[in-house]
Amino acid sequence: MRQEDVYNLEGDTMRGTIYNQEPTSEPAFRSFLRKAKTIPSFLPPWWTDEKTEECVRFGLRDHSFSLAAAQEKSDIQEKWADNQMPMKLRMLGEKVYGNTPGGTKSGAMLGMMMGMEGGTGPAHTTNLDMRGLFRGTR
Repeated sequence: MRQEDVYNLEGDTMRGTIYNQEPTSEPAFRSFLRKAKTIPSFLPPWWTDEKTEECVRFGLRDHSFSLAAAQEKSDIQEKWADNQMPMKLRMLGEKVYGNTPGGTKSGAMLGMMMGMEGGTGPAHTTNLDMRGLFRGTR
């Protein structure tokens, strides 16, 4: 999701990714996992170097989570059967990288999502797709 957002929101590519003409995004993924390991209590206590390798191997062989192919928002929503998964991944990336593509902070969204999961937030959210209203107009 991060690679896609950097490309779409900043018009740039991340080093070590397929968006930067690499055969896979393995180098960038390994960098992400290295950064995640430096954050106290971020990864579970059972996380080891072997788990890192297992995770990378999975990304190289499983086509649904492939490090060799673009993962667009709709792909992630479909695979996880969760419309909020792209935002969750964006917030995860913000925690690890310390920023977001485009500079948007996710604090308000995180609070809303926590409220929804805890039963204290809005019971229903709606996404409006207004693209169809503007087809054929200038």
